[in-house]
Amino acid sequence: VDWSPDGGSLLYGSPGPEGIGLYFFDLATGAVEDVTVFDGKDAWAALSPDGRFLAYLARVGMDYGLHLGLSDGTGMRLIALLEGWSLSDPLWSPDGDWLMLTVTGYEGVEATLTPVLLSPTTCEVFPLAGIDGYVFDWAAP
Repeated sequence: VDWSPDGGSLLYGSPGPEGIGLYFFDLATGAVEDVTVFDGKDAWAALSPDGRFLAYLARVGMDYGLHLGLSDGTGMRLIALLEGWSLSDPLWSPDGDWLMLTVTGYEGVEATLTPVLLSPTTCEVFPLAGIDGYVFDWAAP
């Protein structure tokens, strides 16, 4: 799912009987550390650039909500939920001030994909009008 900032650990997801489990795998020792388990079908998760925070998407009723907490799995809280819309692909900005998400809406049978910026501190959301599709990474100008 994501690398630790120092490149020494890998955050990965694995399905289990209680949901999707997120784990850290230490590349040097082979040790596995449990982080959290949530209700979901995919391991959509991202570590902040400093490695302190974890954002992931988990089922809330019939929809998926964005959860945020510490990277050890503590302090998790729901920070964004758009009923009737699908959220996917959380991605932190290089400075850790923003999360990019893809919002999928449906008009009839056609899906519309809109990347949005979300402030994890204020929960403000800014749609990136004019971009249709997924954003996979940030780049320096």
